[in-house]
Amino acid sequence: MRVIVGATQDPYVIGLSAALTAMGLNISMWFANKAAYDMFAEAKPDYVILSRHHMTTEIIEAVQEFKPKVIIYGVSVPPVLEEYTALVLIPDTVPKVVADNIDNKMILHKAANFAQFRRGNFAKTMACDVGHISMYDEGPTPEIIRQLGGMVPLLPYQFKVCGPTRIPCHNYLGTIQPNEIMPFLRSTKVYIDYNNTLMLDCAANKIFTICNNVNPLFPSFSDDTELAKLLSDFVDNEKARRNICKKAYKKVINEHTYFHRVMEMAELLGETEWVDLANQTYRQMRD
Repeated sequence: MRVIVGATQDPYVIGLSAALTAMGLNISMWFANKAAYDMFAEAKPDYVILSRHHMTTEIIEAVQEFKPKVIIYGVSVPPVLEEYTALVLIPDTVPKVVADNIDNKMILHKAANFAQFRRGNFAKTMACDVGHISMYDEGPTPEIIRQLGGMVPLLPYQFKVCGPTRIPCHNYLGTIQPNEIMPFLRSTKVYIDYNNTLMLDCAANKIFTICNNVNPLFPSFSDDTELAKLLSDFVDNEKARRNICKKAYKKVINEHTYFHRVMEMAELLGETEWVDLANQTYRQMRD
């Protein structure tokens, strides 16, 4: 089975692509600087996954010429692609009132990218009591970054942070690469997650996390006082951290990986082989 995926930084599509690749499907990434027609002619895809910003004239003409089944990621299907569209993947951030008006859809809930984020050993150079990975690019410093930079270094814990936005503290490690994410997380006693960015991936790897959003997996905080209290409760309490991680792991690993999302998508597409492959690959990785 051949699948072309339009390149994107969206974590939903990245997670699906990683799961499909791990399953052994022939996945090709299309980038805007590549000739779409030539790629379609070479790959002869059975499916193509496209977002709104991939809808160039060249892509549409390639779909019309080679007639793959189209999976749209987003909330709108161009009229010229309606006859080729097999499924619309709507991220769970889209309001229900919008999603309700779209036919032939699947609500794509965020999940743990277990195919990509499951390996990584303790790294002595990254070891710390409290850690955070900033996902923000250059620009105005968000309030959450100012909060960490101004408050956490004053607490009696070893604090390290990495990412594209520099936090003004001496334990800033610099930009982190994708293959360094898991070693960093595994080397942190308490990981601080904002807006559920890595929360599910942490849960799938039994990494203790505290979050600024109320959630069913980990403790949450809404202000500096609550954050300081959580750090005081958990930094030196390994048993409590482990107990919470066990429950979070069980919930996520059984229900919320992108292999589960692929299985749901495959059932809607009628691709029973994908369901079996996803289930088999997931169980092999889990074991």
